[in-house]
Amino acid sequence: MSQAPTRAQDPKASPLWDDILALDYKTICEKSEATLVQEGPSLKLRLNFLQGPFIVNPLERSISSPFQDHSPDYQEQVVLLSYLINAAQGPSPGISGVEIGPFSIPWGDLFFQGPHALPGHLIAKAYGKVPEKLSKIALGYGAKVHHGNGFKLKVLPQVELYFYLEPEDDEFPAEARFNFDSNIIYYLALDGIFALSNIVADFLVNPRTLWAL
Repeated sequence: MSQAPTRAQDPKASPLWDDILALDYKTICEKSEATLVQEGPSLKLRLNFLQGPFIVNPLERSISSPFQDHSPDYQEQVVLLSYLINAAQGPSPGISGVEIGPFSIPWGDLFFQGPHALPGHLIAKAYGKVPEKLSKIALGYGAKVHHGNGFKLKVLPQVELYFYLEPEDDEFPAEARFNFDSNIIYYLALDGIFALSNIVADFLVNPRTLWAL
């Protein structure tokens, strides 16, 4: 599996770009469900992420977003590039349909602690008193209601996650948590899963709007 760059690195200098350039684009597309886009002399990769078609340009080492007033940040670069690379280099089994908690991911019980705790508290804080608002926003990203108080969201073509919100009541504060499709480990390392959870939480708390396509 590819290693993520450190935050101190220039995004364009990330070794993940070198990994992408060393791979066959046809293989990447076949195994990740990205598509090739020809724009002038450049071949680019179009990848659906949170229902929006992001454009990955390996030659320019850039990623463009389909969402208004939004530029992909460091975490999004790590997630999108790692997904494409790991899909191309690994078995890429797709979505299993088996839901697991973060501590059931190998080494997840050690990793998802302290500074790497998953950001469910952000969702709980934003929507604990207004869960109906979360439902509207989640459905707008293509999520499906799951087990009453949860949602199943296909974030990438081969990656699915789940999030749950227990609204605030007279006795208990709101709580929210993340679960994952068991095959996420074929596409993202632990730091990538952490980054993906942060991105999803941010998109839910600060909703983006797609440009008209």
